[in-house]
Amino acid sequence: MSRDLTRPLNISFYCGLSVLFIGTLFKVQHWPGGQMLFMLGLILELFYGILAMLEMATSTIASMSSKVLWLSLFVAGATAVLFSMPLIAFAGFIFLMGNAYNKRGRYYFVRKKGKYDDIEFDSIDVHVRD
Repeated sequence: MSRDLTRPLNISFYCGLSVLFIGTLFKVQHWPGGQMLFMLGLILELFYGILAMLEMATSTIASMSSKVLWLSLFVAGATAVLFSMPLIAFAGFIFLMGNAYNKRGRYYFVRKKGKYDDIEFDSIDVHVRD
């Protein structure tokens, strides 16, 4: 992808997660406004998920198998947790999945190739990309 999505991804993930956890707290305590905060947090996390999946799908660096793995984990994991677990577990899953992608997964999709990544050791000639 030509644009750097680091800042929008981080803002949407951490702001959405904060609102989601506060909304969950409000819902558990039966305070007014909990449903609205929870839905706002889910919308922000949905925006994060769309940006992350767009970044995965348009990556020219990652292999197809890693793209399929991450995309299926985002979609199937969130759907399964949403329909089978309580709200706090769903918010926890979003936290774990988002952190895993932000800290380790993005490296496989947006890293820049190093100077020596294209070295071939099959022949006597060494090909270094300039």
